[in-house]
Amino acid sequence: MLLFVTIIVAVGLTQPRNDERLASRLPAPTQPLWKPEPGRLLAQPQLALTSSQQAAIQNVESKWESEKAGLLSAMAGFTPKQGRSDQIKESLVGYSELSRTYDETRERYWETACRVLDKTQRAHLAGGGK
Repeated sequence: MLLFVTIIVAVGLTQPRNDERLASRLPAPTQPLWKPEPGRLLAQPQLALTSSQQAAIQNVESKWESEKAGLLSAMAGFTPKQGRSDQIKESLVGYSELSRTYDETRERYWETACRVLDKTQRAHLAGGGK
């Protein structure tokens, strides 16, 4: 029994601590990370959106928010099965599909909103406008 306890203590002392294993070695991002959503265009005064552009983008944003709410609700209600790792992995396929659908839908609405912009505004959005 003493040998068993000694082995457990020795193994425990040689293993990295949880905080050491989880510490990132990557540099921190220089800017906040974000995913493009149509409403972000409305919050950029440098684009100088016309009132008709604002209305069109707001319409796209409203549709996105409605669809987004349904997708987020479906993802929040997802409960993976418990069991062996292969069973858990198989049960997560549905969540992965929801996540892909969310990203594809968000991207589609972003592209739709960006089509409202003129050439100069798109260049500015891409970082080329001064």
